[in-house]
Amino acid sequence: MLELIKRNTSENSPITKSLSTMDLLHMIQDEKVKEEMINDQYLPVLRSLVYENEENNKHRFEGFTDVEMIYYFVHRQKHVDRSEKLSETTVKDYVRDIFQFYKHWLQYLASSHYKKEGETGNYLQFLEPRHIEMYQTDWMPEKAGYKPATIARKSIVIRGFLRWLYKEGYLKTPLHSYFVSSAVKQKHTPNRDLTYEEVKMLLEYWKEKNHPINYAILTLLATTGLRIQEVCKAKWSELFYDSSTGHYFLSSKGKNEKHRDALIFPYVLEALKDCRRRRRLPVELNRLDETPLIPTRNQEFYDYTYLSRYVKKVIKETQLPFLETKPSDITPHWFRHFFANHSLDNGANLEYIRQTLGHSMLKTTLGYLNKNIERKNNAALLWQQEEF
Repeated sequence: MLELIKRNTSENSPITKSLSTMDLLHMIQDEKVKEEMINDQYLPVLRSLVYENEENNKHRFEGFTDVEMIYYFVHRQKHVDRSEKLSETTVKDYVRDIFQFYKHWLQYLASSHYKKEGETGNYLQFLEPRHIEMYQTDWMPEKAGYKPATIARKSIVIRGFLRWLYKEGYLKTPLHSYFVSSAVKQKHTPNRDLTYEEVKMLLEYWKEKNHPINYAILTLLATTGLRIQEVCKAKWSELFYDSSTGHYFLSSKGKNEKHRDALIFPYVLEALKDCRRRRRLPVELNRLDETPLIPTRNQEFYDYTYLSRYVKKVIKETQLPFLETKPSDITPHWFRHFFANHSLDNGANLEYIRQTLGHSMLKTTLGYLNKNIERKNNAALLWQQEEF
């Protein structure tokens, strides 16, 4: 990526490239390129090329390759406050989903009779509505085997990318309008129900096993509703005591750097301290201690993908009978659903639950609670329980 941009920013040289479909396939499968796509350090260079094109009465993105358009899309500034940008996690997800779509398109071009002249690195312009339909309605559900919820999430990212390309004139056809509806119906919503008794069994299992690491991680997830990414990024310095409420809180940043304070019960704080003692780290609250809240053996921050897999693994290791009744492995995200439903069962209103989970829209929170609310609103609960 860096070499590509440098080659095209030499003084007085046109922005020209010769990239075949195979060149691009190798590029987007290169782990180094994927890492560079996450970093926004090249955005100023590309933006200066956009300005230069405008000054010369050219199209804003003349000479850009598809890969550079993908890079510009995920890193472009959308708010006057430069700190209001996509989180690194979101950028990774965007790059992954768009690269997957682009890889499928390049492979289709390379293996079919659908050939276009020239090897300029601009193959997205050859997309047609049928290719969108084939990818969304055939490849994703049948070849990749994605569930409706996954198809919906990926479709949103790709549709947004294609909409932007059309708006900028890189595409001549509004391909984004050819996506079919991928809204997830309730019958396709994954069942992530965890009861209080089930969560308690999981926590007691690792407490009785005297495993401070597993107990601390699961207890923190269950009692705060934090995302696994937030757990991995949390620092010991972000723990504080609030004298106005008489409680401990963890200052956390969620999606899009949205701030919220997660309540930390005293027994959860003790579990976190036991975890840190095992990792040979201080346990006194210290606003200057930048070490991880949940540290690895090397006293470093966990990678969230690793910790997600780890949580699934330690839950399966318990071999508790109720696990056999679940439709899939329990992931960290199940504990956010548990937190929402347990809060509802304990009298919290929907707005409090939304704020605590850090959801932007109440609709998202309701997605966690619909089944529970339906049961609570069952008309038969108003009956006098007499037998017929």
